[in-house]
Amino acid sequence: MASPPLAFQLHGDVAIVSGAGSQLSGEIGNGRATAIVLARQGAKVALLDNNLEAAKETKKLIDAEGGISEAIQCDVTDEASCKAAVEKTVELFGAVHILVNVVGIFGGRGNAVDLDLEEWDRGMRTNVTSMVLMSRFAIPEMRKQKRGAIVNFSSVSGLIGGNPGLLYTTSKGAVVQLTRAMAAHHGPEQIRWISSFHPPSNKT
Repeated sequence: MASPPLAFQLHGDVAIVSGAGSQLSGEIGNGRATAIVLARQGAKVALLDNNLEAAKETKKLIDAEGGISEAIQCDVTDEASCKAAVEKTVELFGAVHILVNVVGIFGGRGNAVDLDLEEWDRGMRTNVTSMVLMSRFAIPEMRKQKRGAIVNFSSVSGLIGGNPGLLYTTSKGAVVQLTRAMAAHHGPEQIRWISSFHPPSNKT
């Protein structure tokens, strides 16, 4: 039986996916699912995750389908780690055309009166600053190719609010505005920006 036609072609493109080892209880995580789909469409995929073993599990799934990928350990909250991951991707595959920023945490419940401020700072850096850091190093590589696409994962909670966790709702709303601002900055360079929305959840 012939394989169904590809919905879109990414042969020759190189993609970076943060949180590529993500998995939920009994389910596949957004990062892992995204990486697999990109590989199925022909992209070479750099699988970034702070948990290298989880990224390697994603690579096994891609290998089984004949795709091309490489697992790279990366802490997306650390600037040096982000820089090294992008450099490693270019070393392996020669370019960067696509960046998908998936990493995100729920950050617990709590209102402005009783939330843990250290947890707040950590969550904002994970959910928002990480996207700036990864973009900081991916954009110069996209400029070399005179094109690029960046997808920032947000949530419906970032649009409608109402989530029990102040951090999650606030950070996901910030992602929407971050994406709009970056689109205005880099659209003229043929670098496209997209916010991807998933239903409200305790994890991304």
